Amino acid sequence: MNPPDEPPPAYYPSPAGQGSQNFDYSGPEPPAYPPPPGLSHDISSGANATHFDSDNAAAWCRAYPLTAPVRLRADQLQAIHSLYHTLLTPPNFQGSIRLLNATSRSWLVESLPGCKDTLVQTALPSYSAIADSPLVTERAKTIYFEVRVIRLGERIPHSNRSKLGGIFSHAKDSPEECGVALGFFAPPYPPFRLPGWQRGSLGVHSDDGRRYIGNTDGGVDFTAPFKVGETLGLGITFALAQYSQTGPNIEAEVFFTRDGRKAGGWSLVRETDAVAESIVGLMGENDLFPSIGVFGPVEVEVNFGERDWLYRGWNSTA
Repeated sequence: MNPPDEPPPAYYPSPAGQGSQNFDYSGPEPPAYPPPPGLSHDISSGANATHFDSDNAAAWCRAYPLTAPVRLRADQLQAIHSLYHTLLTPPNFQGSIRLLNATSRSWLVESLPGCKDTLVQTALPSYSAIADSPLVTERAKTIYFEVRVIRLGERIPHSNRSKLGGIFSHAKDSPEECGVALGFFAPPYPPFRLPGWQRGSLGVHSDDGRRYIGNTDGGVDFTAPFKVGETLGLGITFALAQYSQTGPNIEAEVFFTRDGRKAGGWSLVRETDAVAESIVGLMGENDLFPSIGVFGPVEVEVNFGERDWLYRGWNSTA
């Protein structure tokens, strides 16, 4: 199958504070630890993409391999280290993205009925491989953001609001499949795929609660499906490995939060499924962008500002 006709999104970082709405786009072998406790699956228990979309994404990634890290300007580094992120509106996105609070850097993402799998990303990475790598700084680096689920499904008609005690329906009340995913990716990434489905990306998905790490199948059991009203957070901590026979090496620990409390995590080196998952591009050797995947009618608030995060265990100086 041939790759899509459109060129990949060029990775030309926007100046600090400017969020153009154009979608511009080894270490030693780990010890033989047992596989993670979660089971991998061939298909998701929630929504599944079509084989056509999967084949199209595979062709896209073959045509557009991961790019080398970009040397960011001083003002751009200041922006990302201050957690000053701007969300971009991807092409063909059915919905709206708007800034809610410039101080806390919170954004409202609303997708409409009929919205297909879409990746929403920031203009700048949250991790610069050149500036933030522990191999360079000799200290740990943590990246993190939170998402509050406002709606999963279509709005309830006005006549049914009092009966259901709210103004929004949950996905199970909606005839259309819908969901949201939190993730990180190394660029470029196909804008028509959720985080975690292709190489250089990871994500946790709302409909099945599974984690995806470069996994084009059904993911690995991880947590419970998301609920309306919950605030979910996703982060990665990069640090120098304590033990290495070949010199300095990086450890990467993913952590997941639910309503301000840690609710799981895993080591990318020691706790991934070598058959079903791929950590290529995720071990600190590439720039990494926060991302939110959506499909169907959903509404979420995305928060990049530490001041308003529910999880207080994140250390911005790490």
